[in-house]
Amino acid sequence: MGGMKNWWTATFGLAGSAPFVILWLVWSLERSMDPANSGIWEIYFISFFFPFSVWIVLKLTYFPKVELAPGKVVVKNVLAAYEIPVASVRAVRWDDGLALYLKEGKRVYSFGFGGSLLAEIFAKSANLDRVRKIKTHVLAECDRSESGGPLFLLRRSYLNLSFLLVFIVFSFVLNISVELLVRR
Repeated sequence: MGGMKNWWTATFGLAGSAPFVILWLVWSLERSMDPANSGIWEIYFISFFFPFSVWIVLKLTYFPKVELAPGKVVVKNVLAAYEIPVASVRAVRWDDGLALYLKEGKRVYSFGFGGSLLAEIFAKSANLDRVRKIKTHVLAECDRSESGGPLFLLRRSYLNLSFLLVFIVFSFVLNISVELLVRR
């Protein structure tokens, strides 16, 4: 069924990361044109700091989501993803955010669907609609399955490190390229 995001929060995160990218580009250009620049350490700092800052903003706003898959619900939060078999879900509720209550008494809260002032003001009905979709998925999958699969919660890391690494490498290559072009 695919992933569901809180698009108000995700859009805010994308818009919030734009100033970091612009500042990163301006600082890189300004630094490379200054004949008295501080040296290679600045290239390393710029190449790491701005991509890391954008990654943090996007980890908090854009990357969290909920995916519906056959027989399970996957809640991807800031640092961890939870694979929850539908047979172990007791309830899906909106408790100032999306929460899945499990039969063994645990609660899995979705960071992507909670705590956003923009979403609370503008997208409450859309978020409640997503809760209904998740409830419908859980009920339909429970009716379909024979509960032969595992009934335990699986937690794994969800860091988006490939995004961060590609962004850092791109930043480093761009900074070195600008440095070499300006020094010609």
